Amino acid sequence: YNDYGTIAFNSQEDSIKILFHHFNHSRSAGSDEIPLSPTYNPLTLVVFFIILFFSTCWTYGIGVPSGLFVPCLLIGATYGRIVAYVYQYVRGETRANLFYPGSYALIGAAAFLGGVVRMTISLTVILIETTRNISYGLPIMLTLMVAKWVGDLFNKGLYDEHIELKNWPLLEWEADPIWETVRASDIMKSSLEWVNPTPTVGRVVDILKRTKHSAFPVCVYTDRSSQTSPSSFRSQLRLKGLILRYQIVTILK
Repeated sequence: YNDYGTIAFNSQEDSIKILFHHFNHSRSAGSDEIPLSPTYNPLTLVVFFIILFFSTCWTYGIGVPSGLFVPCLLIGATYGRIVAYVYQYVRGETRANLFYPGSYALIGAAAFLGGVVRMTISLTVILIETTRNISYGLPIMLTLMVAKWVGDLFNKGLYDEHIELKNWPLLEWEADPIWETVRASDIMKSSLEWVNPTPTVGRVVDILKRTKHSAFPVCVYTDRSSQTSPSSFRSQLRLKGLILRYQIVTILK
């Protein structure tokens, strides 16, 4: 038996189950007390935690599809066990009926993953289904809320950070304070590219070549005389709808 091999060379899902549920004691014959006999050497857990933490950061950073959800659970469960052994050493606890490291592993997994992805309710449900014990619901929820609050004091969640790094468009729940004094007219384009409901093919192709917009407004003149007066056409246009670029391309084909 090798404790490092048990958690390092099993699948990550099995390693998490072992850290959550593996009993940490052996019964003494003729005694009601169950003396603790650590299944894992604390030093082994520290080494495994360091290796797994940095390897997960490295693989996720280079874009390898190695996953993030399960590795974070495993990292958190590992340091939860480490905290359990530290607590055991500080308190000098020797009775297993008052000390179960699997509970610390569960709370550690919730805290780590909650701090990384900032999930609360959904992660609580997932972890309760993993343990099949509803009594852990309140401690897990409190742990996830504290992890989210503490994480929000320093930065955004990992997924939100990567959305910004990759410049993906995402509408946040709340506007940034800088936008409270900005008007829509300050960021709107002055030269409007639009199409009427019955444009010529030449005009449509010309618009597609000159612009990179993903959609174009469909407008009509409210006054026919404004068609010969470009200076007043903006106030004489009425929006009828919106057509996407790929829809135009499909129609042309």
